[in-house]
Amino acid sequence: TGTIKWHKSGPWVRQHDPDITASGDIEVFNNGGDHRRQEYSKGSSLVSLDPGTGVIETLYPRDNSAYFHSRIQGTHQLLPNGNRLITESMAGRLFEIDTDGVIVWEYIRPYDASHAVLISEAIRYDRNYFNVENWDCVE
Repeated sequence: TGTIKWHKSGPWVRQHDPDITASGDIEVFNNGGDHRRQEYSKGSSLVSLDPGTGVIETLYPRDNSAYFHSRIQGTHQLLPNGNRLITESMAGRLFEIDTDGVIVWEYIRPYDASHAVLISEAIRYDRNYFNVENWDCVE
């Protein structure tokens, strides 16, 4: 009918890339900061909302030592092992965190000595996703 059945304003700014978990929580990439005032000191974060109780939890970063920020874009993917793949788009950075929020690996796509290439999104696929018998290049 087009009727709004539920909505929530939260502590997030420019949130996007929502995922609904098996338990019904909604996880979003929170760009963070007020882009109109150029206030980005809190950085970006991954946030979980329980729509039934209204409880909001910051999934990452859990403290100030893991600052990251993407003014626009940015994505997250919960991996089968419980880790998360995060795209920090404007920094040209991909990184994976474990269930404790510790960075397992990271990759930064350089443009030149002082800049990185924007990466809009990264997705982890199972290694058996492609069914290819021969990866050799054919001339």
